[in-house]
Amino acid sequence: MVKKRSFFLQSLHNVFSNYAKFTGRATRGDFWFLCLFTFLLKLFCASIMIIIALHFYGISKIISITQSIDARLGADFIITLSLYAYFVFLFYILLFSLTLPIVTTSVRRLHDVGRSGWWLLLALTVIGTIPLFIFFCLKSQPHDNDYGPAPLA
Repeated sequence: MVKKRSFFLQSLHNVFSNYAKFTGRATRGDFWFLCLFTFLLKLFCASIMIIIALHFYGISKIISITQSIDARLGADFIITLSLYAYFVFLFYILLFSLTLPIVTTSVRRLHDVGRSGWWLLLALTVIGTIPLFIFFCLKSQPHDNDYGPAPLA
């Protein structure tokens, strides 16, 4: 028996195998599962950073109350600060590395509803996100359009 991949994993595979492709079409599932994946990844990283920051804050409070200024540069303090800086760096690497797949999938999603990828420039304005959100929620055009064959056909 062949084990079938989940729709979530299949969508992520579609997105990341076409991560630099601006042509063609992307389904609603591909787009929204990428959004979910990105949200969960950012939530995980932010949670780790918050835990480290709370630990850092706790250590600095305890040290400032109980010891002199010289002791503030203790090993726990330095390790916690270094760990926090490391996760902040990883978080920004993550944001940077997901930018291209998010942009290309958004352009292909717009193609799927019959819109040009240039509509994505509306995201540069606050009010422009409303029509983009509506476009991203629309069903795929069931027929071939100027941007390629229907992805679900």
